[in-house]
Amino acid sequence: MGLSMSRNDGSGSASLKSAPPPVVLVPPLFERDLRMRNRMAHSSYDYMFAKPAMRFLFDDYVNALGRTWLNFRPTEDPRVSVAAVFDTPLEDPKQATGLINLRFQPNPDDYSNFFDIKAAAKSGGIARARACYFDPTRGLGAWGSLPLLASSVTGPEHRAHLGVRYSSPIWTAGAVVSPALKGEASLEHLWVGGQQGSFSFGAQCSPNQPFSKLQGGIGGGAQSLLDALAEHTSYALAYTPVSAQAPGRGTFTAAVEVQEQRQMVVSFLYHMAVQRNVRNPFESRDAAAIVNYVDVGLQVATDVASAGNGNAPPASSAASLAVAWQANKGLLVKAKVGTDSIGAAVAFKSWWHPSWVAAASANWLFATNSPKFGITLGVENHGNIRYERPKEVVLRGAAVVQRHIALPADIRNREGEGLLVTPDQFDDKNILGQVPRAADQCLEPCCDVAADSDQVSEGMRWHMMVLCAQKLMSC
Repeated sequence: MGLSMSRNDGSGSASLKSAPPPVVLVPPLFERDLRMRNRMAHSSYDYMFAKPAMRFLFDDYVNALGRTWLNFRPTEDPRVSVAAVFDTPLEDPKQATGLINLRFQPNPDDYSNFFDIKAAAKSGGIARARACYFDPTRGLGAWGSLPLLASSVTGPEHRAHLGVRYSSPIWTAGAVVSPALKGEASLEHLWVGGQQGSFSFGAQCSPNQPFSKLQGGIGGGAQSLLDALAEHTSYALAYTPVSAQAPGRGTFTAAVEVQEQRQMVVSFLYHMAVQRNVRNPFESRDAAAIVNYVDVGLQVATDVASAGNGNAPPASSAASLAVAWQANKGLLVKAKVGTDSIGAAVAFKSWWHPSWVAAASANWLFATNSPKFGITLGVENHGNIRYERPKEVVLRGAAVVQRHIALPADIRNREGEGLLVTPDQFDDKNILGQVPRAADQCLEPCCDVAADSDQVSEGMRWHMMVLCAQKLMSC
């Protein structure tokens, strides 16, 4: 809305306001930017090659269970936040699990430095404290976690962890070890990754073995140690065009990963922002178009552990295709089909304060030939809200059809009227469609007569056949 120049219309009145211009609606992305807030306390390898986006596309809202989650930050002190997730299998509610995370960030907008306490209601009980520090000017960081509950369980979640990292725009490397608080010190992860132009590459070794065992490998020689580490090493290569990395221009990533010499995963992810016409009667009249977000993902996993091993079981493979369509700020539709199941989900979001999410999913499992259903409820009040715009308006839908000025016959066809024939045109051969065609003159039986008549002389027969041939050539 805006003021326009006053103009007298002849009646003494003046126009003070002009009609609002047509607008294009740009809704926010369905998910707030909270998925990456723990990345500085994990291996960078797990966040490269579009892995977080693939997990969101294939898993979120399509899971066949009852899930309730909370991401809340009080406005009185935004440095404090709480996140909680409760999962309940609908067919067996007794197997419900829950996790809660209390977090403190000195800078509410900086997820790299924090302290948190996490507790989980799982077998054996899990409670741990974690601290993370990262200096972006030097690219160096460190983090550590310490279990708070004494437990006889010796799994990875019940051990202390210490990690160090180096991260820059083109390189990342780090290591995670488990100190000798319980049992022996062990090596959990080693990773290295980089990006050059449109290509990203990386490798991660996850032996999860005591250093004493690794030292035994060293005693057997360097080749023995390399062979032992190779069994636990994953490596990947991905391609994302540099021109497609700008927001709103569509992004696709093609990646190939070999996971610990057991499985090869080929994945493809395409994300795009597209513009369509507004068909919602509840939108304002000045809304001419709206931006939608579409994600398409394909993932094929092949078991390569038995390659070259005749005694190993036959190799198995799995494939999945998923599509997500965000129609507006509050509606997300997903569909997924794979070799093990087929499913779909619809999610609704209300951008109140706090905002809430409700989703329902249905899956059909091929192994059991039975359905499974899921429900998701969520509440959140913080996280960066993101928008995207298409690079250009691409012709789609009705816009791809060319138009020309309608002829009189086109108008009559639209109105359901035929040709109006006047009395003086009743016998017009053009109107009646009885005008002889040029080819009709070539259908005379002269050739047959010339060939079959016994009454015609040999010279006359050849003369008539030549005339028929000349007529056929003229046609």
